[in-house]
Amino acid sequence: MDNPDEVIEVSRDDPYLQAFRLAALNRQSRLSKIEDLAAQWPELGLLFFELYAASGSCGGAAVAAMTGAGIPLAVALLLGCGGSVAGFLYTGNEIARDAGDLANAMIAWWQHDSDARYNFCRMEGGSDADCRDREG
Repeated sequence: MDNPDEVIEVSRDDPYLQAFRLAALNRQSRLSKIEDLAAQWPELGLLFFELYAASGSCGGAAVAAMTGAGIPLAVALLLGCGGSVAGFLYTGNEIARDAGDLANAMIAWWQHDSDARYNFCRMEGGSDADCRDREG
């Protein structure tokens, strides 16, 4: 079906109808998951801020310790350094997990999209070989 205004009539017991419905629903579910995960990517800004804070506080602690600016200042900066590094690692881990989830959701979306296209083609009366060629 090349024209979106076209309508095809399908028997309710068509063996490809249920498979098409399931693939289309799963495809939409994966698309929603992709959109949800993509909305979380502003975490990257937080990651860069945490890296900047870690480098500043860790570098400041080293400079304070080496120049003798004061042990209390060096200790305070060192504590800030530890907190910043922990935040950086936590956010980085969350981003890596989200990136993996996003990749899996995109692969699943593509598979469901291909399944929906195949089953729709079969409902239109296409042969197995023709419909497999049109899948991707």
